[in-house]
Amino acid sequence: MKALLFPLLEQAIVNGFLSKAPPFARKNKFGLSLIALSGLFLVIGIIFAILAGYGWLLTEFTQPLAALIVAGSVVVLGLFFALLGYLKLKQRPSVPAMDVPSDQITEIATLLGEVVEEELAEPIKQHPKTALLLASVAGFVAADRFQ
Repeated sequence: MKALLFPLLEQAIVNGFLSKAPPFARKNKFGLSLIALSGLFLVIGIIFAILAGYGWLLTEFTQPLAALIVAGSVVVLGLFFALLGYLKLKQRPSVPAMDVPSDQITEIATLLGEVVEEELAEPIKQHPKTALLLASVAGFVAADRFQ
């Protein structure tokens, strides 16, 4: 069990914690180009909808008042979406609850502690300053990653 756990832990650390690749980097180029194309058509459609609204407002109001109504509406929509984006960026992602019994978690943590102690006890005793430096760098990376 120990021989299997240590490589899995090492792989999880390398792949999960240190990977800063954005989520769209795993997508293929064709899918990304289709998303960009749909975004372009969406922007063009919104522009034509604004122009159509302006044309309709010209039938009801004078030209300066219709332009002011359209400009105000676009500004309000822009502020609304900026607020939504800000709130979404500020929101912390929820962590799903795990259905693992607590005794199993305790067993895994104990086993992990034994493996780490066996592997790292001698190098830490031989090079305490290097161990302290590595621990502080690992803490910094973990804090930056999970913040």
